[in-house]
Amino acid sequence: VASVIQGVAMLGVLLLAGALLFRVNLGPDPWTLPVVVLLTCTAAAGVFLLMALLVRTEKALDNLSTAVILVSAMLGGNFLPVDNLPAWSRAAGQFFFNYWANLSFTRVIGEDGSLPAIATPLLVLGIASVVLLAAIVVLFTARARKGGWT
Repeated sequence: VASVIQGVAMLGVLLLAGALLFRVNLGPDPWTLPVVVLLTCTAAAGVFLLMALLVRTEKALDNLSTAVILVSAMLGGNFLPVDNLPAWSRAAGQFFFNYWANLSFTRVIGEDGSLPAIATPLLVLGIASVVLLAAIVVLFTARARKGGWT
């Protein structure tokens, strides 16, 4: 929860600064972009918390998270707009939450899309968040029953 709140606050400040300083479009209504931000942050927190539960050391998590961030950024549209990626990259990128987040942000900020225009990416982010949360709870509960991470 703390990671989600921190992510929402950071993205909120970034988007508000962009709107105030550079006149970045924040979408057609006051609720579409906050929904995208919240779902993006819950999916991201879920991915990284799950990774933290799967590895034994902080060093392993550091290495794994760096690899996941770089690969997902390349395939998920962080370096190029999703629509400009090659077909194979778009297909592979759909397995990463940031593909769907980038698609949502592009449609809201770049195309002035409202909630119905981004229903599919939001649905994917929402489902990913719920599935990741369930996996985290199951894994954490199983580890706690076995006596921890030792």
